[in-house]
Amino acid sequence: MTFSIAGRCARTGMLGAVVTTSSMAVGGRCAYAEANVGAVLTQHRTDPRLGPKMLARLRDGMAPSAIIQDFEKTEPGLGWRQLAIINAKGEAAFF
Repeated sequence: MTFSIAGRCARTGMLGAVVTTSSMAVGGRCAYAEANVGAVLTQHRTDPRLGPKMLARLRDGMAPSAIIQDFEKTEPGLGWRQLAIINAKGEAAFF
C-alpha cells in the first residue's frame, strides 16, 4: 500500500511531496517537484513519464484541474493510477 501527500507552505511558498510504500523503491517513481512550479504524485501502476508531463503543464501555466481533465482524455490506463497535483499558488487536483 502507498500513501502520498503533496503540499505547499502558506508562509514560505515552498512545495513538497512525500511517499511511503511497502513496495521496495517504487516511491522513487511517484513524487516529483519543482521550485516555484508545483509538486505532483503518480502512484499505483506508476508511469514515471507522468510526473514530468504534469510538471511541464504546470510550468506552462495550466491549472491542476485542467491537467487532470486532459489526462483523463489522453492517457491510456489512467483508471489504474492515482494522481495528485498542487501548483505554486496552492491550487490542487487529484484523480
